[in-house]
Amino acid sequence: MNSNLSNKWPLLTKIFIISSFDFEPLRYNDIKNEFNQPNVEFICPTYKDTITNDIYNYYVKDNTRLLPWNRILYKSELSLILNHIAVLKNIEENYTDGIFLILESDVTKLHDFSDDKFNFFLEMIEKMKNENNYEWDLISLSFYPKENSGNSSSSEKNSLISKKNMNNTDSLMWSYSGVKKFLKLLEKENGYNLPIDFIIYEIINKYSEFKYYWSLNPFFLQKSIHLDGLSSIR
Repeated sequence: MNSNLSNKWPLLTKIFIISSFDFEPLRYNDIKNEFNQPNVEFICPTYKDTITNDIYNYYVKDNTRLLPWNRILYKSELSLILNHIAVLKNIEENYTDGIFLILESDVTKLHDFSDDKFNFFLEMIEKMKNENNYEWDLISLSFYPKENSGNSSSSEKNSLISKKNMNNTDSLMWSYSGVKKFLKLLEKENGYNLPIDFIIYEIINKYSEFKYYWSLNPFFLQKSIHLDGLSSIR
């Protein structure tokens, strides 16, 4: 990235984008242009075509477990898991604190997105943490599923809501402590037998110490589903 670019969201330690020019050049160029600022890093070590049978069998410990759609995990879904985990491990190994935004390659800003609104949200989250000792590990910045039940947190008035569900991973904001906690809890699970959103869903429902929220005001959109009607898995 050009060092002369402005940092539009200074409270974010780093923005990681799961995309590679080698695997998806059109998406890579689109998202690079949209999120063109100095604290952006692209990480995408795998793609569905790079997942061999040996790699698949190494990570998917129980490939007889059927998903709700009466099938086993696709190689493209395993690739997306490995890409998310690669970003989280990069954060764990190279930082000691901070707030991190992970975006998938088919994400875009909502039509009414503004830097001012997003920075105000980031300031609010930082203030909650510093002044009120309000712990959060992971916040989804996409549309939250209003039709599903869930226990609202006391911070709902501050634009966060606690819901024990997960339906996409296109735009996730992690605290550093949340990254470390998630990776530690993930070690207790038996392989990657579910898509990444299901893995997160199981962890937030099995471990009360993992603090997960949705932003009541979404900022990003998964355009391959909402705009194109296609899946974004890779």
